[in-house]
Amino acid sequence: MQLLERHALYNLIRMNWLNDPKLKVEPWQVEDYRSMPTVHLFERLKNFKIDLDRARLISYAADYDAPEDFAECIISDQVLDAKIEDQIYLLIFEAWRRFMTDKPSLSILCNELDYQIYLHDTSERVDFGQLQNALASFALVLNDNVDQGLSAQEAFKRITPFFANDIESFLYDYIFEMIEDNELYAQDLLDNFAPYLKGNKWFEFLYIRLIEHTDHKLADKMLTHLLEDYLDQNDVDFNLELIAYLIDMGKNVEFKSLVLTTVKILQTEEDFQDLVMLCADFYHRTDKEKEESELEAILQERKKKNLEESMPLNDPAINRLIKVLKT
Repeated sequence: MQLLERHALYNLIRMNWLNDPKLKVEPWQVEDYRSMPTVHLFERLKNFKIDLDRARLISYAADYDAPEDFAECIISDQVLDAKIEDQIYLLIFEAWRRFMTDKPSLSILCNELDYQIYLHDTSERVDFGQLQNALASFALVLNDNVDQGLSAQEAFKRITPFFANDIESFLYDYIFEMIEDNELYAQDLLDNFAPYLKGNKWFEFLYIRLIEHTDHKLADKMLTHLLEDYLDQNDVDFNLELIAYLIDMGKNVEFKSLVLTTVKILQTEEDFQDLVMLCADFYHRTDKEKEESELEAILQERKKKNLEESMPLNDPAINRLIKVLKT
């Protein structure tokens, strides 16, 4: 795992704590600095012997390009504990975010997208315009890095540590969502980010899902190439996603072939049960009650199993699944 940039690290700590409030953290590490009144923000800095207000901040920070540089300068004449330095940095960062709007540094831009992703994922105060603006700013930052001589893949890799979120996974999930809700915007997102994710099978799959709506033959051709190019990579999650798509599209022959391929690379009990559930859904949709009942029986028998335990390929349940598929 790449080391996270300083503010992204604290975003991640806060996100993990929000998901599990029992985690041991110090209050300042998970504080919601965005909601802190400005007067309290500057009072807290004053407690660390840093006397700022809005006017002084704007004046003093004018010669700096990022809150990290300014914070380092502010404390350069003091010998401080690392925890104190980080508390000061988080306060300076928030002050910069509010009042140095003409200098949106990389960390500020990425922090904003992290925040909008959080709101999107938690369904709190969702503002799709703000999220779309943050994504557009991210695309511009990537383009600027390429203009400075980096390859598209290098640019994406360089910026990844500035996010607390797995930005690649978010882009996939969000574009997937937009294919259903707003095809034109989904197309724009794919066009904007495709150069930075070239060769990524998940995003090639998104193109197939998008094109399926307008050009079935081209989508089928792309799907054939995708199956040929990537199925030797033993990626169970990817196979399961493809299987769900094949079911939705009614591609019965391809569905059975891919399931028979996937049973050979199952890793865990959860993988197996997910595969069986997909197959049960297939037989439900095709009105084959006998096959559906057999698969539901398999699931019922295994409902108490630990989903994380390994799945032996000689498990009798696998043979039962294969038998159903070959009937």
